[in-house]
Amino acid sequence: MNTTEYIGLGLAMARLQYRVAIDRTPFAYGLKIRKYITLKPNTTEEQKKCIEVWANSHGLSVMDTRRIQCVERLGKWVNVLDGFEFLMLDDDKVKYNMLKWVIENPIPKIPRNLHRNWKKFLSWVEQYDDYNAKIVEEYLN
Repeated sequence: MNTTEYIGLGLAMARLQYRVAIDRTPFAYGLKIRKYITLKPNTTEEQKKCIEVWANSHGLSVMDTRRIQCVERLGKWVNVLDGFEFLMLDDDKVKYNMLKWVIENPIPKIPRNLHRNWKKFLSWVEQYDDYNAKIVEEYLN
């Protein structure tokens, strides 16, 4: 890696935000999971360009996108970021690990013309809460 890539890596670790949001919806189980990676709002264009140099060296991009939310693109980012997780702040590690967990454990689907499987859904919710409590305890306490 060249100097600009190292700077870009440092900026990426400081400027990337990892989000998992649970929104209400009138469909399915009444909840929708939104998951994405974005840059913090006060990231300058110069910082974005440095991050882009590092991202490009891994086949990724942050330019011309507000959010990285497509599951395929998120997967590519997670594969690259796994090797640099040790550089993240503890709060970012919690959010990043929740993002990974939700990608690996999607909310249960409802097959067409079938009823909701509330037991399966409640089991998923409990697993989500348990994992969140575990990583908060691990990184923030």
